[in-house]
Parts: sequence; C-alpha cells; structure tokens
Amino acid sequence: MRITGIIGILMRAKSEGRIMSLQDELDKLRNETGFWIDDKLYNRVLQYTEE
Repeated sequence: MRITGIIGILMRAKSEGRIMSLQDELDKLRNETGFWIDDKLYNRVLQYTEE
C-alpha cells in the first residue's frame, strides 16, 4: 500500500492537468487553512514541477 499526502496529490493533479497552478493551491492551503509546509519543501516541490 502506498501512502500519498496532500502535496503528492496536488503534484499528481498538476501533472494530469487537473489544476493550473500548484503554487496557487499550496498558497491557498497555507493561507486559508493554516496548513504548515516548510519553505524548503515548498520551494523544492515547485522546482520539481517546474513552477
């Protein structure tokens, strides 16, 4: 069984064209819900998805 977190789900949604901007969705999580994500991970995810 593979476990995927919210960031992995959003990355998959971006690669499948289901969302336009991963950065927008991550920012919504951070700013509207208080979801915590380390700045290094945030930047690494955006670089990996070429945003």
